[in-house]
Amino acid sequence: MSGECRLEVMNPATLDETAREELADELKALSDQIFIGVSRAELMAEVLTPPARRTRLQLLRDASGTLIGYCGVHLYEKRVLGRQQLILRSEAGLLPAYRGSGCTLRFGLRQTLTCRLRHPFRRLDLFCTLVHPSSYRLLAGRFAEMSPLPGRPVPPDTRALMQGMAEAFGECPVAWGDKGLRRVGWITRDSEHDRQAWETSEAPEVRFFLKRNPGYRQGIGLVVLVPLSWHNLLRSAWRRLRRGHSRGLGGRPSGYSKLAQTAD
Repeated sequence: MSGECRLEVMNPATLDETAREELADELKALSDQIFIGVSRAELMAEVLTPPARRTRLQLLRDASGTLIGYCGVHLYEKRVLGRQQLILRSEAGLLPAYRGSGCTLRFGLRQTLTCRLRHPFRRLDLFCTLVHPSSYRLLAGRFAEMSPLPGRPVPPDTRALMQGMAEAFGECPVAWGDKGLRRVGWITRDSEHDRQAWETSEAPEVRFFLKRNPGYRQGIGLVVLVPLSWHNLLRSAWRRLRRGHSRGLGGRPSGYSKLAQTAD
């Protein structure tokens, strides 16, 4: 990555219609370089105007102002298995040349902590349907508790919760009846080199994802649940410190400047 990149954090609900439509056009142009099968309407519904209690969107722009990445984090309240549940969801896209800085991960963690602090005594979960091994490996390396994980059977009550959340968000199961896999439709554009690297990776998390979700290149997503309890957050942070990852939860990589940030 070269050159200065700017980070902007916003609440898209504060945009007027013209600004929202212009941003949707930018997101669509960027998305077409990163994904296959994502419509402008989907980006509008899932990134800019989701029916969430709270949404924050991070935009990444290069020195010329061109959009080169985004990350959205949304807090939902859904009725699942007869109970009201607070659920975080997120989506992100970043051009390959700008990956590796960790800025989207840090943004997601900050938003997670904000929601955790605002609701300190309620259950909070991160719910994902992951369509690429890189996303699964990132989460598996970050969180101490997560389902599913290699070598750890998913408890029946956790499996039921995951399936209930998938149904609450209207995510369609695959035709062959595996309720842990859902039809998402977003397909990451991988180069042949990247595809071969994933297929030959020896990382346990990557091998697990490929075995569990061999149809990810057709837009199939693996249902993943991360409990965002204080215990899991603190245990995960301690594990990262023990592994010697000095970058942790905070800080900002060189080459980035913060353009603007709305109040939480």
